[in-house]
Amino acid sequence: ADEEGDFDTGRELLERVVVLQEESRGPDHPILVTTLNNLAVVMKNQGDYAAAIENCERALAIGEKVHGPNHEEVGMVLTTLATAEINTEDYDAAVTHLERAAEIYRSVYDSDHTSLAITLGNLSIVLSEIGDYAAAQQYLSEAREIFEKSLGPRHHFVASCYHNEGIYLRELGDYRAALPLVERGLEIREEALGPDHPHVGDSMDELAIIHDRLGDDESAEASFRRALEIREDKLGTDHPEYLQTLEAYAQFLRVAGRIREAEEIEQNLPIKDTGDTS
Repeated sequence: ADEEGDFDTGRELLERVVVLQEESRGPDHPILVTTLNNLAVVMKNQGDYAAAIENCERALAIGEKVHGPNHEEVGMVLTTLATAEINTEDYDAAVTHLERAAEIYRSVYDSDHTSLAITLGNLSIVLSEIGDYAAAQQYLSEAREIFEKSLGPRHHFVASCYHNEGIYLRELGDYRAALPLVERGLEIREEALGPDHPHVGDSMDELAIIHDRLGDDESAEASFRRALEIREDKLGTDHPEYLQTLEAYAQFLRVAGRIREAEEIEQNLPIKDTGDTS
């Protein structure tokens, strides 16, 4: 509730600043680009995506008029606009705007600038949402290389890139290529975050899936068990991620012919709501 109040206050203040800047400097002054973008960010955080998009579009029009189409502030607004569009599931528009932002950042920044890496990472997320895992993996690989240069090869951002690249390759059915990427992400996460961090649990859960697909039952079971231990300890037994892993482990046991063990686990899973009210 306090956070919501902070957003409300921030929105009111920024809306007043916009009016004051328009009155004192004119409706197309360059300073409005940043102010309107900041207002859009607050609106997006409030869940008012339509208003956020409207303000981004106005900021974009001013930015292109006063700075030209390839200015870094235009890239900033395009990125904010795209994140609002992602929340409205307008993925095609988000991809278009993120690709344009990436091209702007390539032209105005050094090749290892984090703004470019973050934009490429956002692009990979959107593309994965629409099922284009090959393009998602390609963009994320480029983002990872930038993060390795700018933040160092042992940074947890780099680990997340490796992890998600592995997920995209797994979705493409390339399990052998996915495995070393997820393992590399796990190694960095254990070092950077500690062996019992929830992100380590995420890595173990993904490794369990990949080992299972590769037919390595022993490694799959060990990964399932460690993922469950971490998620139970850090998230609790009622958390959706713990229950998701528990259900996947039960299915693994069932396929392996260990029906009694699977049934014991399944008895502890919540009954799914089928939506049948009859």
